[in-house]
Amino acid sequence: AEWVCHFLRGRNFSVRLFERDQTKAEELAAKLDWVTVLNADPTDAAVFQEERIGEVDDFVSLLDDDEDNIIGAVLAKSRGVRQVISIVQRSHYLDLLYDIGVDRAFSPRVVASAEIEDALDDSSVRLLSSLERGVLDLWRVRPGDNSPLLGERLRTVKLTPNWSIVAIQRGQETAVPTADDSIESGDVVLVLGRSESEPELRKLFDAT
Repeated sequence: AEWVCHFLRGRNFSVRLFERDQTKAEELAAKLDWVTVLNADPTDAAVFQEERIGEVDDFVSLLDDDEDNIIGAVLAKSRGVRQVISIVQRSHYLDLLYDIGVDRAFSPRVVASAEIEDALDDSSVRLLSSLERGVLDLWRVRPGDNSPLLGERLRTVKLTPNWSIVAIQRGQETAVPTADDSIESGDVVLVLGRSESEPELRKLFDAT
C-alpha cells in the first residue's frame, strides 16, 4: 500500500490509509506525512460507518489476505463507493470480484506472468490485460518508423475516442505522459482502448 501512497502524492488526492497494527500505523504516519493513517480494520463495517467511506470516490483494497480484500471490496461497493479496486494473489478470485461489482481487480501473479511473456515477445503490438471483462484492453505498442505520431507533441496528436495513451516507456524509465510529451523512435507505448479497434491501433502506430 505504501507505493500507492507515493504514486498518488501530488496528484490532488486526499488519501486515507488503514493499518490494523498500531506500531506499523505509527511508522507509516511518520513516513507518509501527506497521508492520513488510521489504526483501524478496513474489513470492519463499523469502521466504514465511522469513517464515512461511502462518500469517497475510490477505495483500493491491498491487504495481505485475499478474503479480507474481498470483504473490504464488498463493503466499499455496498456503501456506494464510486470506484473499487482490489488486489488478490489467487487469480481465480478475479471473476468473483467482477461478479460482485468490483470495478478493477488485479492479481500480481497474472501481471508477473504477463511481464515475463512480454520480455520474451518482441512483437509490435501486444495485448497486456483485459479490463472490465474485455470492454477495455491495455496494449503495449512499439511504434514503427513511419508512424505519424513520432516526434509529435501529444497535444497535437488526433487520437480517436477509441484510444488513450496512458504511459510511455523510454529506456528504463516509464512515465505517464503530459500534453507536452512526444513519442520518439524506440519508445514503448501503453495504450488503453477497445480490442475490436486493434487494426486502427496498428495503422496509427505503423505497427505490423
